[in-house]
Amino acid sequence: MDVHSVGFLENWGFGDFQCLKSNPNEPQQPIETSHLDESEHWRQQWQLRPLSACTHHGCLLLTNCTKCGRRLRLGRPHMNRCDGCQTKLSTLTATLVDTNSQKIVEGLINLGERRQLTDIWSFWTALTLFDKSRNEPSEDHARFNLAMTFRECEETAVIAMVRAIWARKDRVHPRIQMLPFLRGGKTLANFAERVLAKATADESPGTGHPQFRSLSKKDAQLVLQLSAFQLSQAIEGKFLNWPTDGGRAQPIPVERIEVALRESSLKISQSYFSWGRFDS
Repeated sequence: MDVHSVGFLENWGFGDFQCLKSNPNEPQQPIETSHLDESEHWRQQWQLRPLSACTHHGCLLLTNCTKCGRRLRLGRPHMNRCDGCQTKLSTLTATLVDTNSQKIVEGLINLGERRQLTDIWSFWTALTLFDKSRNEPSEDHARFNLAMTFRECEETAVIAMVRAIWARKDRVHPRIQMLPFLRGGKTLANFAERVLAKATADESPGTGHPQFRSLSKKDAQLVLQLSAFQLSQAIEGKFLNWPTDGGRAQPIPVERIEVALRESSLKISQSYFSWGRFDS
């Protein structure tokens, strides 16, 4: 299959992007129909996340045939044909979207602004772990726009994240929800704390985050805001019931962290050991 490179990617390593795949064993091939009508070649940026739209035609990429719903996979016999219903893909209609944010990022790539791009990519990556939505162009595009909002107006991004937390706060404590951001660098961690300051938790434990069935000790430190020593003291003092089977690296069920976050006993123990928030 012929590949057309893209000008704004010429000085940017392919490894700096994430490959858009629904399943490692079933790689999909996002396409943009208007480009196929012009020339039946695969474009490099179609396979790069989070670039999920065409800035030239202002529309989302397609990952499925809109006629029969079949996934557009790599290695199709004909670039411009659905290998299910044989529809000519260039005749399909794509969803129009605002691509200004993606144009800005393409400009940053051209300028070699790695620091700004790293912040955007880091936020977007944390957001994909936070929302666990499908990795479709529409979801990727929405995350991408929020990542750009974080770059341009952090307070607006804070409000958006608070709303997202409140939409499911009955299922999991906000600090556990924000773990993908707390795991990030200092910028993302500070952002997470700003969000958490506005998103208070209910008194009753949630039913658990589907992604976080258990947490490592490092994750527990981030969620409980404890240093390694303070966490060790909490475990030894039986204020936190850490599993003892399976070795020292055994993770803890997320439900126990939920309880620890909400129970007053942990607050009492924090006072007893003079625990407080720590700086990483």
